[in-house]
Amino acid sequence: MRNLGLLVAVLATPAVAAPQFSAEAFKAHVSFLADDLLAGRDTGSPGHEIASRYVVAQLSAAGVTPAGADGSWYQPVRLREATLVPGSAAFSIDANRAADDAVVVGANMLAENLSLSAPVVFAGHCLVEPSLKIDDFRGLDVKGKIVACLTGFPKGLPSETAAYLTDQRARFVAARGAIGMISLWGKADEARRPFASVIRDSSNPRMQRLNPDGSPFMFAPGLRGAAVLSTAVARQLFAGARRSFDAVDAEGQTRSVRGFALPSPVTITSQSRWRTITSHNVVGMVKGSDPALAEQIVVLGAHLDHIGTGTPINGDAINNGALDNAAGSATLIEVAKATAANPPKRSVLFVAATAEEKGLLGAEAFAANPTVDRSRIVSMIDLDMPILTYDFRDVTAYGADHSTIAADVAAAAGEMGVALAPDPLPEETIFVRSDHYAFVQRGIPAIMLSTGFGGDGKAAWMDFLANHYHQPSDDLKLPIRWQQGARFAELNWRIMDRLANAATPPRWYKGDFFGDRFAPTADKAPPPAR
Repeated sequence: MRNLGLLVAVLATPAVAAPQFSAEAFKAHVSFLADDLLAGRDTGSPGHEIASRYVVAQLSAAGVTPAGADGSWYQPVRLREATLVPGSAAFSIDANRAADDAVVVGANMLAENLSLSAPVVFAGHCLVEPSLKIDDFRGLDVKGKIVACLTGFPKGLPSETAAYLTDQRARFVAARGAIGMISLWGKADEARRPFASVIRDSSNPRMQRLNPDGSPFMFAPGLRGAAVLSTAVARQLFAGARRSFDAVDAEGQTRSVRGFALPSPVTITSQSRWRTITSHNVVGMVKGSDPALAEQIVVLGAHLDHIGTGTPINGDAINNGALDNAAGSATLIEVAKATAANPPKRSVLFVAATAEEKGLLGAEAFAANPTVDRSRIVSMIDLDMPILTYDFRDVTAYGADHSTIAADVAAAAGEMGVALAPDPLPEETIFVRSDHYAFVQRGIPAIMLSTGFGGDGKAAWMDFLANHYHQPSDDLKLPIRWQQGARFAELNWRIMDRLANAATPPRWYKGDFFGDRFAPTADKAPPPAR
């Protein structure tokens, strides 16, 4: 009778209801983090430090415990900042200097005074993937030379595979002995993003995380310099070659392009000034409630930084970053509060990362040297730039289709009447441009959820990307629908709660491109029926 009574009590216990997410609380976080006082939360700036302390105060008040370095809330990230000396950058073709407003030569991490001259070889899209029979370097000798690359990828590649390959482009170039790289801004690039905006961003300082010995971590060792050429200068570079730039650019929109040597050498010069700065990731934890599962960790992350101040637009120089990514940080805070109030079986780690806008550097620093044993991390959810100026009907879960996380995302979205949609912007390679990708590269199933194109979504996204992305107008004057922020927080909480309470952690699908590449020995799940 005693056991029967226990069974009846268990069956009568209602399921834990989803917490209530407040539009007012969401608005309060974004309003503080996107205030002019923080001056755009640039990495290593006083504004970013204020934002970090705000997140710590919110997590601490909610009952989250510190999980950074040495028992603190913080993980220091040492960085080299390289700033281009104004007027010092130049790009010349056979000693003829191109117009400064038609090329980009950024600050250099390896040489404060750069002078690089070499012959040039065009190598199509500069991609290599044996499993797809792609080798754009076949038959080309690029050792000791500068390689020119189309920026996109051939049609027909799965969007996230294409994103990976384009992200690795510089490594493919360096691995074949090249000493420099040129990116060719073609017709499709110009339609998506005018070259003038590339020029505008080029004056911003560059950053790279430092190795323990103080040297910068080099993504593509051996590459000493790089440049981006406008379409007009690309045409000049191809003058006298066996094919014109317009011809290879048009062909490259649909398929791989065979490479060839270009007739004229180029020279890239610049002067950079370096300084070392330290910025911080904020790290907190809610310990799991199940003694058998608490050692396993689900990570919820959002980047806290933005791009600081810049050239004034309509009299405003502060890039407040309300949606990018004060909104993601607000989501993290609200999910942390709900999690601390009712801890799931697994532990949940909250990471507010720095330097995402500088190249995912804070997330890379954490994923490379986490403040917990990396083997304990079973999955990761990233919160980055939800567009909240409309009532979202669907979401895209970047990375979900590679692992069993897909089922948890589908179930959580279904509970809220939200549909799932494929990547609507494959040309933007979003899969490799947010912090979850640092975890994918360490073999950890990870996703980034984005509000979708359904209903008014496409118009809202196109307006934001064209008129507000990385501009001062990404501020509190946007028509942000705060209740949609609360909905976005609830959806991410539901996904996290499923991952943290499931009987087994997520598994990569057998035969998946990323699972096989980054977690070759991990136990795999059968792929879903298509």
